[in-house]
Amino acid sequence: MEKLSERSFRHQYGALWQKVFGDPKPFVKMFLPRHFERGEAFGVKLHHRLIAGTYCKPYLMKVGEETAEVSYLCGLATAGCYRRRGWAAKVVEEALRTLKAEGRLLVTLIPSNERNRRYYGNHFAFANCFHYTDRYITPEGEPTFGQMAQTTLLSEEWLQFIEKELKGRKCGLLHSREQLMTVMKSIQMDGGGLYGLRREGNLQAVAVVEQRGTTLRVSELMGEPENGLELLRHVARHRGKNAPLLLRDFTTNEKTGGMARVLDLPRLAGLCAQALPERNGRFRVCGDHLFDHHNTTYVLNHGRCLVGGPAEASDPIMTPAQATEWLLEPLHPIMSLMVD
Repeated sequence: MEKLSERSFRHQYGALWQKVFGDPKPFVKMFLPRHFERGEAFGVKLHHRLIAGTYCKPYLMKVGEETAEVSYLCGLATAGCYRRRGWAAKVVEEALRTLKAEGRLLVTLIPSNERNRRYYGNHFAFANCFHYTDRYITPEGEPTFGQMAQTTLLSEEWLQFIEKELKGRKCGLLHSREQLMTVMKSIQMDGGGLYGLRREGNLQAVAVVEQRGTTLRVSELMGEPENGLELLRHVARHRGKNAPLLLRDFTTNEKTGGMARVLDLPRLAGLCAQALPERNGRFRVCGDHLFDHHNTTYVLNHGRCLVGGPAEASDPIMTPAQATEWLLEPLHPIMSLMVD
């Protein structure tokens, strides 16, 4: 098992990614960093050839008023003739152990299909934590106020607006400015764009619009509801009169998107207790096949979490994945603007 830090391995991983997922070379070159840092890239090589690898992007996650370091696992790929031999599982397990040792709170990912969702859940205890609903809307009527703005470069004004909106949420992944720039480049490659609504010269709403086939998907709509709806009227008119828009709504949970694998459950429980001091409860966590947590008791009480106290017969027993879902569910965590 080997972490990828050398330039030659970066080249091999990029080639493997491109072959497995079919992404164009400009996208892979844009997405992968020039140099891998610690705890970011992992792989297995045989005879100096990379046969399986993955990349873990570092993020900050907001939980209540606190932030913690997490990672986003993406691009898990295995060369065709080496599949179904457990190499990908070895890469993921090594990544989880290393990221835990480096102090990450959890690892997130977005499975490409339901088969992969079951794979990550059954083999690595990933939990379904990030939910959303996609709904088609056709903004009625003509725009009545404001002017639509469109940008290809994220100026300071746009960056500050997006950062303020992300930080204003109760729980969710935050993006660095560099990560936001990567997101915008990816969206523009696919024919999408970043739109804003101005009133009296000030930015009042922002919509991130992706081109998905013949559909326009609004993957983020930021700003007050009135301003956001007016911006959608402008966008629909700009992209084609009465064009239906697929709006991603993070306030409901009809669909499951991202998953999370907790690496530091006591810390997560403490952060969630702080974020919702009115929520009390207790549970016991059974063994964790990766980290050997056996029969640990957790008690949430008025904003604090006691770990390792005496168990009670009535304590519900949870797996690490079940505990993660129970802790995060009332916070409605949001994972958006991810590039994979």
